[in-house]
Amino acid sequence: MSVELLGPSESPTRKPRFLNPDFLLLPNEVLLLVANFLERETDINSLAKTNRRFYSPLNPYLYRRNSLQSGSSALLWAAQEGMAATARTCVLEGANVEAINSHGRTPLFQAAVEGHEEVLKLLLETGRVDVDSKDSDDRTPLSVAAGHGYEAVVKLLLATGRVNIDSKDRCYRTPFFWAAARGHEAVLKLLLETGRVNVDSKDPFDRTPLSVAAEQGHEAVGKLLLATGRAQRICMIARHCFWLRWKAMKL
Repeated sequence: MSVELLGPSESPTRKPRFLNPDFLLLPNEVLLLVANFLERETDINSLAKTNRRFYSPLNPYLYRRNSLQSGSSALLWAAQEGMAATARTCVLEGANVEAINSHGRTPLFQAAVEGHEEVLKLLLETGRVDVDSKDSDDRTPLSVAAGHGYEAVVKLLLATGRVNIDSKDRCYRTPFFWAAARGHEAVLKLLLETGRVNVDSKDPFDRTPLSVAAEQGHEAVGKLLLATGRAQRICMIARHCFWLRWKAMKL
């Protein structure tokens, strides 16, 4: 069967000018067999976009094939880009919600990194995700969300009741530490409200959330931490002592 290719000025969404119109009448089984012989997902995608007749059977097939043969990369991409509709289709077509990328990050982790609340909710609703997974740096979704100041994402993760609030990454920094270092007061309050956070954890340089907040000039955070009555005013490392004492006197 001979097929005439679309010209450069023709839209791929238009009905193609097949020399044999009966091609459009092929049963789905034959279309899927054709798709099965295409090596690249981009080629299947192009064929699916040719017209509505092809799109109906080939688009779900494309998602299923991605799940089985490409490590559910479509779901990882959708989570990173905040494409909730695409993520939902991936899940419905059997994507692995615990797939990981080259950095050891799952779709839920990717959604947390970018602050995509809707995608995060969708993944949580599957009931099949590890909300406390760790990437190659031993950071968790809560850690990155706290560090970026994504209040809504932090709320969602805490609401699961399945996160380790004081989980430490490769540098022994907790979600609370990251939030203090970046000056995210609202996130710190959410973590404090759990009553289970260590406000005085230390990294390898003996820096605490209070010392790093003082170092970065986050005065509101400093006041919040001192108000807990649990944060040490003096740091053990000499180069931070002046900052802490000076900030403590101002507070």
